[in-house]
Amino acid sequence: MPHIDALTLMMYVDGELSDMEAAAVRDHVNACAGCRRALEMQQAEEKWVAERFFAADLPPLPMELDPLTIAQVEGIALLHKRNRRRFWWRILLVAGSMLISLACYLLFWQKIWAEWALPIWTAWRSQLFWSSAFWLNDSARDLFHAPAAYLIALPLPFLLLAGLLLVLNLRFSPLSTSRFDKQEVK
Repeated sequence: MPHIDALTLMMYVDGELSDMEAAAVRDHVNACAGCRRALEMQQAEEKWVAERFFAADLPPLPMELDPLTIAQVEGIALLHKRNRRRFWWRILLVAGSMLISLACYLLFWQKIWAEWALPIWTAWRSQLFWSSAFWLNDSARDLFHAPAAYLIALPLPFLLLAGLLLVLNLRFSPLSTSRFDKQEVK
């Protein structure tokens, strides 16, 4: 029989082997000096662990954390809560600004938008691939020959988005100070 591995010896010491397996290990340990030494070391190790960690005279572990640790945990939780709130506010602001930008854009370009978008429906129903190129050519010509009042509205969405980004960066500055910055860790 080959030598017994450490896991089988551990299971033998803990009494987790079946009767037949335990008898085979016992017979091999009686015949093999190397496995007998390994078994004795395993039993000594288990006895040492039982004496050190499961002794009845040890005081129970405290269930309370150190006040500094509690303050650090609360600070981290507060930071995560703020970051979560900021994330949702940013999502809401971006979505709202996009809707406002789209509404302003469509409001200023209502006449041209309708003239430009209505042929899409006709092109979609009939000859999409052939007529779309001609439709784009005609519509682009109309777009660039628009009155000057409509051309002012062209940069409006981009200016609104740039303003929103500026407001977001000023409102949610990454350089926020923490109440733990000035506290000395002992």
